[in-house]
Amino acid sequence: RPPRTAGEIAGNIPVKRPKLIADITCMLSQDQAPACCIARTRCATFPRSGNHLLLELLRAYFGDGLHDCDIHKQPERGLDSDPATNFEKTHDLKLLDPIDGALRHIVQVRFPTDAIASWYTMACTQNHPDNPTSWQTYAIQVSSFWLRFYRKWVLNPVPNRLVVGYDDLVDHPSETLAQVVEHLTDQPADLMRARDACNGRNIGRRNSYRNFKYYGDQFGGFMNSLFCTTPGVDIERSRIDSASLNRHPVSA
Repeated sequence: RPPRTAGEIAGNIPVKRPKLIADITCMLSQDQAPACCIARTRCATFPRSGNHLLLELLRAYFGDGLHDCDIHKQPERGLDSDPATNFEKTHDLKLLDPIDGALRHIVQVRFPTDAIASWYTMACTQNHPDNPTSWQTYAIQVSSFWLRFYRKWVLNPVPNRLVVGYDDLVDHPSETLAQVVEHLTDQPADLMRARDACNGRNIGRRNSYRNFKYYGDQFGGFMNSLFCTTPGVDIERSRIDSASLNRHPVSA
């Protein structure tokens, strides 16, 4: 029999055995998205741009239909190695990952100064030097990588791509999840399922640069000046305008 819904498990909805194939198809569409509907997808995500949250939501939405891997930790399960995998995460740290026209692409990015401050905070938990001078050196070096990552994955005409901004994901999680689902499946998303996938989760911004312990207006202004002419980077609102990037792709 098809898997129980959350309501059935809670006892709020009577358990009924479907009698017709049409009933089974309907229940599958509501309770379990079939794995075959998810296109093979490479998710290029700049570190600290919400990939952990997005994967949590996709797993809740698709259940066992999502076969994801982190190419840095599970290279044997990458799209090029394991035909069962349908969603591969990469940080593309060397900027050598191929752009494959046969794949779907999800690109996750975050306002650069926020992403870099968050990445530095994580690095300091792994024995990176933690002081104002170290932060400034780190920030300038990683800014160069952010710009090159952004140029490759956002400004270049990557085929079959959806840009997912961090702020859209945390401010409008169910709507953003639905947009991602439609990109992966070429089918309308189940909006109720998307809302259910987001319910009960502690979704919110983490490690904004304005709350960063080494934040200062002068260096923060200098950092933002590095990105002020980059298309899609909204300096005034401290966010990536992914809606504009998806409507009107630009070229580097």
